[in-house]
Amino acid sequence: MITSFTGNVHRPLPLYWVLCGLAIGALAFFSPVELQGQVGRGCHVFRQCPNGYSCHPIIQRCYNSPRRAGQPCSAGYSCGSGLRCEAGSQRCRGPGGVGDPCHATRPCGPGLRCEAGSQRCRAPGREGDSCHATRPCGRGLQCEAGSQRCRAPGKLGDACHATRRCGDGFNCQTVTQKCVSEPLNLNSSALCSSIRVPGLATAARDAGATMSYGAGSTGAFGGAASIETGAVYGQDGEFGCFATVCHGISLDASVSNFASLGVYRSWRDFSGASIVTQQGVSTPFIRVGPGFTTGQVLSVNGQLVGSANSFSIGAGISPVPFQVGALSCYTVVAQANERINALSSRVNNARAQSSATAQQPTPRVNPTPQPRNRQPPAPARLPTSGFVRIQNRWKPAEYLHNERGTLVSGQIQSAWWSAQWIVAPVQGTSFVRLRNRWKPNEYVHIERGPARSGPIDMRWWSAMWSVEPVRGTQFVRIRNRWKPNQYLHIERGRLEAGA
Repeated sequence: MITSFTGNVHRPLPLYWVLCGLAIGALAFFSPVELQGQVGRGCHVFRQCPNGYSCHPIIQRCYNSPRRAGQPCSAGYSCGSGLRCEAGSQRCRGPGGVGDPCHATRPCGPGLRCEAGSQRCRAPGREGDSCHATRPCGRGLQCEAGSQRCRAPGKLGDACHATRRCGDGFNCQTVTQKCVSEPLNLNSSALCSSIRVPGLATAARDAGATMSYGAGSTGAFGGAASIETGAVYGQDGEFGCFATVCHGISLDASVSNFASLGVYRSWRDFSGASIVTQQGVSTPFIRVGPGFTTGQVLSVNGQLVGSANSFSIGAGISPVPFQVGALSCYTVVAQANERINALSSRVNNARAQSSATAQQPTPRVNPTPQPRNRQPPAPARLPTSGFVRIQNRWKPAEYLHNERGTLVSGQIQSAWWSAQWIVAPVQGTSFVRLRNRWKPNEYVHIERGPARSGPIDMRWWSAMWSVEPVRGTQFVRIRNRWKPNQYLHIERGRLEAGA
């Protein structure tokens, strides 16, 4: 019996009060959790979660169904749209942002990649950023092998290769691996200038000699013939491409390809007719593999003007353990801005001339010089009336201009007045000022160090220049009066005034 206490008197409770108490207790035990603050509330088999929620069987807490970001997940308790159940933490995760951790079950957001190693979400690399297979470069860039850096497509004269292509309108010359403005073949005007190597130009200048670098093929069977093409550097800054054809005699029978290095007294001694005597070492009888030959280059009147060494690989037969030969050769040179197809016709003429020379007695027997029929070019000058463009010999597509406000060397449009200059003589001297047509108050000067275009004081020697012809060519150097050891040049890819 259930009773109540009133003072010291025990009275029985009415039956309906007892039934009401039991009903309230049952509701409290078996009813779902409250609708307010339901996520994370306790739950079990007798205390179910409300609609839209489910009880996690291990944690025994109510969570959204399907699960939302950060909520626990497992088999049968999946994540909502756009989320994935992350292995390890067993939590629902959205796509990772830049710098967020990532792995197979936690992917990165749109436009991002999971970088191997750091396991972090990364945006596509910008120019100069590091890159690899799992960290690609941004749109328009490419990952350069070796440096593993994002690079923009190459411009005219830039280095190029399989993983650093050239930009639109340019082609990668496979031999020199430089971007050029047209496909390079023997009919290209850009081939010669594209293969110029600044380090070799410096070597010729430092050595005080003209140096040639070439490759070709040769064959011999009693008589001998060879053809060679390459580049030549003069000690005074000259540069050109050459073709040499030779005919003569040899003691062995062979076919080979070769690479050569020549050293000559001067630029003028390199081209034209010559006699080459060769000596080398070989395995007697049948030989296969590399070989080395050294030669002395004589002018047609018998003077020693240079030497040529070649490394070859091929096969042949030699009756003696050495090689000797004498060749009559003819060399033609295309200047850097001359179309290389001119070499084709000139080489054909050279073949005829070298054959004729080969029939002449050797210089020791008949030292009478052969006529060259070649006149030296007229000395170069800049006109002192009208307007001129100043074009670079090494990169003939580049001109001096200030189209964008600063003085640079680069490609231009034919209508640009910014690339046209007045060569104004300085009265009473041999110097000139270079005045811009577009901005006639601007002159080229080095008053503050770098070469620039701007207003000047007419007394400044830094804005006065001498125009010096390059011997044997129609090119000039532009030398400063104030600092006479400084010339305008683009040796390092940009316009500078320096030694």
